[in-house]
This record gives sequence, C-alpha cells and structure tokens, in this order.
Amino acid sequence: MVRNEPLPIDIIDNVDFYYVIMDIPGINPADIEVKGGENYIVVKGKKLKEKFKNYILMERFSGKFLRKINFPENINIEKAQAEYRNGVLYIKIPKLKNEIFIDTSVKINIIFRR
Repeated sequence: MVRNEPLPIDIIDNVDFYYVIMDIPGINPADIEVKGGENYIVVKGKKLKEKFKNYILMERFSGKFLRKINFPENINIEKAQAEYRNGVLYIKIPKLKNEIFIDTSVKINIIFRR
C-alpha cells in the first residue's frame, strides 16, 4: 500500500534553481529513489516497520510512499543533486535555460550525510 496523504515539503523558487526540502525521517537512504523528467520529479521509497510486538499505539508511518512534484518551468534533471541528512531530503534542481531536454526519466543519486 502506498501512502496517500502527501509528505510535507517546501519548494523554493530561486532564479536559476528549484529547491525541494522533504521531511522523511527514519528512512534508509538506499530505500529512497528520486527520478524526474522535463518538468517534474517523483520521490518514492519505503519505511520499514519496527519489529516490535504488542503495540499499544502506532502513529508513525511505515510502508511505501510516493510524491510527484510538478514545476511551472522545465528543469534540467540531469544536473539535479540530492542529499539526505538528518531525516530531511534536500533536492537542488537547475531550471532549464536555453537548453534542449530530451524527455526521458533520469534517476538522481542521493548523497547520505550524518
């Protein structure tokens, strides 16, 4: 099952870049995937449930998630950068300026920092 409610994000519009900041604590960076195309990115992944028994209350999210973000301008997904630090995913995506983008899906490598 994929999480239906959106994960909290901030999107910052800079002159040359878009910055996406997404809170996804407790995720193994290997379980996060960021892909994009001409004017969008997709962030998906999974958070494994803790292996405890006898829960009295369970409010923290576990399972799969997916978030698609559309931008008003075309982006250069091939030059995008992502970093996962302290439970927050930071994605810097250059805007496409006087360049031609061939519409293919590109995976962004994520740098993990503690």
